[in-house]
Amino acid sequence: MHITIDARMVHSSGIGRYTRSVIKALQGKDFRQTLLIPSSCERKLLHVGNIETKCFLIPPYHPLEQLILPLVVPPSDVFFSPHITTTALPLRARRRVVTIHDAFHISNIARFGRAKRFYARFLYKSALATADTVIAVSEFTRSELAHFFPRYAGKITVVPNALDPSVFFHDPVQPELKRPYALFVGNLKPHKNLLAAVRALELQGDQDLTLAVAGTASGLLHGMGSELETLHRNPRLIFLGNQEDIALRRLYSHAECLVLPSFYEGFGYPALEAMACGTPVICSAIPPLKETCGDAALFCDPDCPEAFAKAIEAVRSDSILRARLIRAGTERVRVFSPIRFNAETLAALVGDMH
Repeated sequence: MHITIDARMVHSSGIGRYTRSVIKALQGKDFRQTLLIPSSCERKLLHVGNIETKCFLIPPYHPLEQLILPLVVPPSDVFFSPHITTTALPLRARRRVVTIHDAFHISNIARFGRAKRFYARFLYKSALATADTVIAVSEFTRSELAHFFPRYAGKITVVPNALDPSVFFHDPVQPELKRPYALFVGNLKPHKNLLAAVRALELQGDQDLTLAVAGTASGLLHGMGSELETLHRNPRLIFLGNQEDIALRRLYSHAECLVLPSFYEGFGYPALEAMACGTPVICSAIPPLKETCGDAALFCDPDCPEAFAKAIEAVRSDSILRARLIRAGTERVRVFSPIRFNAETLAALVGDMH
């Protein structure tokens, strides 16, 4: 069976990690993969086993992809898009499958103007309308999509993300940070609520504690602009940019805690990654993070930095609480196994074609 995958974001953070997981799930099985990649220089990185590559230079979400994608996708059994980067036009594929990670770009939280909001809604609707199956990464995302597009609710199946234990585990090698630190992981967009993490750092009692920030300002929604310029001058903040897996694993492993104060998430990868590395998680009390974390995190109101400050102090001073969170996190990670992810993803991709 020939599956074509839009892999233009294969080296990005969240969607890239997800795309790599799907590619890995298909390897070693009776599938031939064609990956649409952003430049020829990346072909060697992905040319293994049953994988072919094809150059597709149009950036994700660019309006031109609507016209060019039908020309690029080869005759295939399945075309798979790991997000809403698809087209309303016909493709040379017998079946289409799309994964939607969240409905953020059409939610009330997104800081979009009218034109961007209209285009985002078009992309979501096009992806849902043209797909044979839509994969949602959480029940929360499924419910959001069903709310905005009830006509297509019957197409949506939930396949939660997986945590790769060969990538994320407690790493004894320490990062080169001189002082104890809490960790913030995520793109620096307003809904990630970095400002609450910074305020919590200021409010908690230990003035020697720093906040390490792993992420960049990028994506369909731009970052925080002048707010970031001010934050970069704060001596207790360490901006690290995007981190490769090994460096990120070491950051998780030696952090005092992960602070995830988001207003909106579709799933919450960083929470699971931190748990796998033996780090306590403090996160927003929002439905998707409660769904992902279960009872293995401390939950706080994202509008209340004081609550996050108290939680940071608690996980650092209360050894019993810390041990409980670490133990619960280890158990929680096992729910999101690659074996389950692979089986459910393959079933969604193939459908009834066999």
